[in-house]
Amino acid sequence: MCGIAGLLVPPGKLDGDELSRLAARMAATVRHRGPDGDGCWSDPAAGIGLAHRRLAVVDLSARGRQPMTAVGGRQVLIYNGEVYNYLALRRELISAGQCFVGDCDAEVLAALIARFGLAAALQRVNGAFALALWDPDTRILWLARDRLGEKPLYYGWCGGAFLFGSELKALRAYPGFTAPVDRDVLALYFALGYVPAPYCIDEGVRKVPAGCVLRLSAPARPGGESIRPYWDLRAIAAGGESLEPAMARLDELDALLRDAVALRCNADVPVGAFLSGGVDSAAVVALMTRYAPAPVATFTVGFHEPAFDEAAQAAAVARLLGAEHHQLVVSARDALGLLPQLPDTYDEPFFDPAALPTLLLSRLARQHVTVAQSGEGSDEIFGGYPPYRAAARAARRAARAGRPAPDALRTHLTRTIWRDGAALVPGARSPDALLLDTLGSVDLGRVPAGLLLADTLTWLPDNCLVKVDRASMAVGLEVRCPYLDHRIVELAYRTPIELKVRANVDKWILRRVVARYLPEWVYARPKQGFNLPLAGWLRGPLRAWAEDLLHPGRLDGLAVPAVRGRWRRHLAGVDDHLYEIWTVLMFQEWRRHRAAISDSPANRDPRATADRVSAIDR
Repeated sequence: MCGIAGLLVPPGKLDGDELSRLAARMAATVRHRGPDGDGCWSDPAAGIGLAHRRLAVVDLSARGRQPMTAVGGRQVLIYNGEVYNYLALRRELISAGQCFVGDCDAEVLAALIARFGLAAALQRVNGAFALALWDPDTRILWLARDRLGEKPLYYGWCGGAFLFGSELKALRAYPGFTAPVDRDVLALYFALGYVPAPYCIDEGVRKVPAGCVLRLSAPARPGGESIRPYWDLRAIAAGGESLEPAMARLDELDALLRDAVALRCNADVPVGAFLSGGVDSAAVVALMTRYAPAPVATFTVGFHEPAFDEAAQAAAVARLLGAEHHQLVVSARDALGLLPQLPDTYDEPFFDPAALPTLLLSRLARQHVTVAQSGEGSDEIFGGYPPYRAAARAARRAARAGRPAPDALRTHLTRTIWRDGAALVPGARSPDALLLDTLGSVDLGRVPAGLLLADTLTWLPDNCLVKVDRASMAVGLEVRCPYLDHRIVELAYRTPIELKVRANVDKWILRRVVARYLPEWVYARPKQGFNLPLAGWLRGPLRAWAEDLLHPGRLDGLAVPAVRGRWRRHLAGVDDHLYEIWTVLMFQEWRRHRAAISDSPANRDPRATADRVSAIDR
């Protein structure tokens, strides 16, 4: 994976050196995503500047450097991610007469786009990516993001300049960029614990949604961008379930999972795997051992508190599979040391407590490998969370009583953290309205099938994948998720819910496939989850940190009585308000970090670039 950034300004306003310097300045903020090299390209006549930071994974030579232009082509590409089926695509293109300079997937992607066009190329690609493509003939800038949203892509305007980048900090690095907190989005954050696409905590900034393409013609003007999907999970789910025999479906899933893992083993650097004690990651490692030339390096984190610790189970699975296992035990002291780093790592307020161990896990893995496979995504597409089982039981009870099954959308809207986020942020719009806009005009149907779809559209890309992407890329580690191979996701949404959540067994169809490779004590183990003992830590070693951030004088702009009341009850042990309190703490830590950046000397002295910004605005 890599980092990208760029800008499109009115033609002729800046020369090539200025465009390249500004693009490079933006890309420098995401150097952690690509520590192995950089590159810039600009065209002052068009007003376009593109910059790239490279994490070398496939073809480590300079031939893999970006920005990239296909042999014989004119379009310029910068791209963050991996095309996992690039070798098959390369062979296809060579047979059609295409020449290549190197062996990297970026060159294959550029050639594929040059030959078939962006829309057709994206349909052929199996990968995780965010890209920017400049077409000099049409003077159109294209931004695109992978189907499931594994890789991020932000965009926005500053004066007359259109800006984009892999992370929000790339846009903030542009001279003169300022954006207040979007209070409607803040209320949505308090409801969900994360900021779903297309929204952003910075007013006026947006994210390209998963599976979508943004189009912007030069000369660029605010509001001139258009977005449309090239892959739509809503439509796939609405297409209905296929009626294949269960055994045929098991065989198809087995074959796809084996192929997805094999494709993600391809790299010119060491590849390992995250390993918990659960079935998802254990299955990935079991399949990796079929393709790896040496024992697979596996990584896990544990805790001193037994109720939260899966390290022993993970170690047992590693021994079973002959893996080279590494583990780290996380303490409250470790967490306290990481907390001030989270705002810079995640750019936006981000609730998920698993961000802490995921960052430590990524650091551990990066000491040994450059790429790690993960079991992320399995729960959302195959029904692995406890609420899905509860929803299935409710649906069965309703059927026996002759009542309609519970409505999935209504159920989804009541699983929120702060039920009334707008009350916590006075003057903000109802979070439900924004969430409905995010889900789109789609009938989610009845539970539990509709819950899986809602979570795959929101929770998965904007919480789970954000957590993994930012934590891993903060240390230059590429994480690959075979369960998010779009072929597997499409199969999952053609599969009847009864084969996913069956009786009281979650992920039934996946567990039946994994039974072909692992013993019952592995595949039948119930989900534990990547949880931390935060409730106790907040009453103990993290209390002073929390008290400081929750002081009434620091809660400016929030409903102080609501926050303080929950904090007092949590400390007293009367109620467990961990999630509500943690969302506020993460916002407060983020706000403290943002204020520190705003007060930095570089931001207080814009003289060096004021004339350039003024020229763009004119």
